[in-house]
Amino acid sequence: MRWEWAVGALCVGQTDTMYPEDRHATAAKALCRECPCRVPCLEHALKHNEKDGVWGGTTRDDRARIRKRRAAK
Repeated sequence: MRWEWAVGALCVGQTDTMYPEDRHATAAKALCRECPCRVPCLEHALKHNEKDGVWGGTTRDDRARIRKRRAAK
């Protein structure tokens, strides 16, 4: 699958970093902070209900909180 928004994403080829075993995902979140694709990546994850990995600097739990906040609006 090709995602146009991911062109230039810093995580390309960083599967182990972006799908960490620990829930805090410190290294992945640090990479995302510097990434020019962070916002569209996060929106993709929210739209497609991505369950695993770090997307747009967020973990599964972070995304659940974002969805809950958005639903409450």
